[in-house]
Amino acid sequence: MFHSLDAAAAENVTAPEADVSEPRTSEAALRNGTWLDEDIRLAGTQGIRLLDVALRLLKRAPTRRDYKEWHERRVECVVANALRAHFFRACDAVAYRTGNNDYAAGPKWLCGSGLRATIRQLADADFIETAAGEWGGGHPCFGHGYAATYRIGRRLRMCMSFCRVTANSIDKPTPPVSSVIKLRASKEDGKHSIGFKPTEETSRWATDLDRYNRFAEEHEIDVDLDVKLEKELLDWWNKKLADHSRQPPLVEPEYFNRHLHRIFNDSTFERGGRLYGAWYQHTPSWLRKRILIQGCDTAELDYSGMSVRMIYHDKGIDYRDDPYEIPELSAFGVTLNKGARHFRSATKKLVQAMLNSEGDDLAPEMIKLDNSFRPKYTRAEVRNLILAKHELISSAFGTGLGKTIQRMDSDIAFEIILALMDEGILCLPIHDSFIVIKQHKERLHQQMTTSYRNQLRFDPVIKAH
Repeated sequence: MFHSLDAAAAENVTAPEADVSEPRTSEAALRNGTWLDEDIRLAGTQGIRLLDVALRLLKRAPTRRDYKEWHERRVECVVANALRAHFFRACDAVAYRTGNNDYAAGPKWLCGSGLRATIRQLADADFIETAAGEWGGGHPCFGHGYAATYRIGRRLRMCMSFCRVTANSIDKPTPPVSSVIKLRASKEDGKHSIGFKPTEETSRWATDLDRYNRFAEEHEIDVDLDVKLEKELLDWWNKKLADHSRQPPLVEPEYFNRHLHRIFNDSTFERGGRLYGAWYQHTPSWLRKRILIQGCDTAELDYSGMSVRMIYHDKGIDYRDDPYEIPELSAFGVTLNKGARHFRSATKKLVQAMLNSEGDDLAPEMIKLDNSFRPKYTRAEVRNLILAKHELISSAFGTGLGKTIQRMDSDIAFEIILALMDEGILCLPIHDSFIVIKQHKERLHQQMTTSYRNQLRFDPVIKAH
């Protein structure tokens, strides 16, 4: 049996009947890797056998128990991420940070020096191939900067074939409770993760979110797609990747991303706090209609114009209109035969940017839009139309209030999913919209109304998709 293979045999392993795929990435393209994800692990019998071989090949291993466990976890992480890039990404390289303090806010087993040593050992064993760090892609924690990369090597390819490793040999198990609450620095400081001392409040959030993640694991969350629709989904995902980072395109959907964490911003727990991490949060509205929970059809309810409406309600003004409908732009859309709502999405992006900006940084020209307002309107003119429409709250723009409002809407979302979970109902959050099995639609509507009232004393505007 392969699991009893010793290091000497592993060094000479061959798999003549299996397809030993060669690297598909050029040396130049190798610089553009997928960022290493500390939560990805090897799964199943094949994954466990592969890890056993990797550990046997490394003749230098720590003897102290905790160091040995950290070493094994790093080896698993490096190999699992190589498999992820191989099976799921158009480029089979993994990008990782090389500084001693780059992973300081992560788990104890993951540190810059330890990661470098593990990668060097695996490279010496011909398990992986490495490249010098000239990768400059974007990352939500690190922003733009340089990193080294690696990909599967000759011996790892052979062991993968011998073990019959597949895309199902990697997974994301329930993350440790200590990792589900994340704090990040400001954009100006690189948005890197920051370590923090847990408080009673952050500990409660972590415990509740861990309960939710384990509850969600008890449910089957599927999507009803044929081959054509799955390709459309991949195309949509890859356009988003191209718009927001230089990370490689997907060749297969990464449905193993299913757990949630809360991310707070600007080095404070008073900003952000939204729930991120699950694959269903990064899907177009047409696909969300095809999500199944326990094989049952689902319904989605959405807080309409939530962030702007919350500002009005916080000021005691019961605003009921669509905050992103600008009459002049609606009329312009009609003249173009595009419809009155043609510019709504672009207007929403500008409004959000104006709410999140601080000081004099009201530069809508910097925001990437799907639809241009030209030839009739410049973005500066649209900005003025927005300020005129929302004259009663115009002082909120340019103050960064949108980031503080996110904390409030994240608290509302968290309360909703926990309240329904306590009733045995799985609710999937997508920031300001929520998905449940259809039979629970009315209960979701009731809870969305209650949780909103608890924060702002007014009724929200809720729409069904």
